[in-house]
Order: sequence, then C-alpha cells, then structure tokens
Amino acid sequence: MQSLGPGLPLTDEDRHLIASFEPAVEAIAALFGDGCEVVLHAFDNLHASVIKIANGHVTGRREGAPVTDFALSRLTSAEGIQWSSYFTRTREGGMMKSASVTIRNRAGQAIGMLCVNFSLDAPLGGLLQALTPVMNPEATRHETFAHSVEDLVDQVIARVDEDPDQGIGSRNKAIICHLFDQGIFDIKDAAQQVADRLGISRHTVYLHIRNHKATQATAEGTSHTETST
Repeated sequence: MQSLGPGLPLTDEDRHLIASFEPAVEAIAALFGDGCEVVLHAFDNLHASVIKIANGHVTGRREGAPVTDFALSRLTSAEGIQWSSYFTRTREGGMMKSASVTIRNRAGQAIGMLCVNFSLDAPLGGLLQALTPVMNPEATRHETFAHSVEDLVDQVIARVDEDPDQGIGSRNKAIICHLFDQGIFDIKDAAQQVADRLGISRHTVYLHIRNHKATQATAEGTSHTETST
C-alpha cells in the first residue's frame, strides 16, 4: 500500500470550520452512551488525522490515529458525497453501524470528516441507561418543538398557564420573559406576533423586555460584587 501523504494544507478558516464540530463529538457520544464512538478527522495530516475522539475503546483508537481507508476515499472522490450510512466491522470482528459526514470548505474540498460508529455488540443496558431520564431536575430540560413561531408562542403560553403558582396579573410578563430567555425575539416580527397572541400592544411587549433586561443586569452585577468580595 502506498504510504500516506501529508494531506491538504488547511487554511485558518478550514481549521476553524473543523474545530466547530468538536462539541458535536462529545454531544453525540453523551447521547448514545459508551457504545457510540465519535471521531473527528482533519485531512491535513493523514498520518494523524484523528484530532478528537470520544469512546475510542470501540475501535481501540485515540487522538493522533491515522486516517481510515474509507475516509481516504473521500479525499480522492470527485462525487462530492456529503454523508454516508453503512455497516462495518472492527479489527476484532465486532459489527458497527456507522455514519460519516464529510466536512468541505468553500472551495468544495474535503478537509475533514465527522464519523459515528455505534457498536452493535455493546450491551443493550448501556444504551438504555444513556436514554433513560435521570432523577435530576437540572439534567432534564423542557424543549419546545414547534412548527412555526406562532406555534412556539402558543406552547409557551400554555406552559405558563399550567403553572398553578402563576398569578393572573403577572401572566403576560412571565410569558414574555420566558420567550426572551429562549431568544424568540431575535426572530423577525416575533414581538408583534406575541403582542397579537396576548392581546396587548407591541409597546407593552418591549416594556416587559426592557424591565426583564434591567432585572437580569442587576442580578449579574450583584453576583459579580459578591464574588469579588
């Protein structure tokens, strides 16, 4: 077999793009547990293309491992394939379901790859444990999966209305503060849509937002003061 070459020279922009995938390595591995290996490759150094890996025990690799033959084929492919899902085996013969996403720069060059290898030999209990809610309120997040901004606002309103401790007089304020914390008002025309849903003016929406920002700023200032003392 021909020895591996140095790979493509990467620009600072290329490196930044590849590095932006690093949090995904840990996130995907945490989602599916110890039987899920997640690997990030950079194609500038084919001898040591693995720059980040989680659960490397699945294939016995670590950071600094060389590029695989599959990943190498993406470098020479002119088809511009962006992703693939397939079955493969470890050196020891263990079966894996794998998926790979090719990272390409502005010029369309394959500069890296994000790979997920899920061991089909991993104990089912490990996967179930990773997917089982823990009895820790801080580890359980409430996320709203909406089809539109209007749907999102309606769901938040319904959630606030379900709170038995929520007083009627502070209902609109609670809804607006919650939407602000979720970043909803960064969406164009969201303030008007919220105003229409609540039956108030857009000026009132902005008033609640300003007051909420002021409260947050005061809380942050107090926290910094207590920390410094």
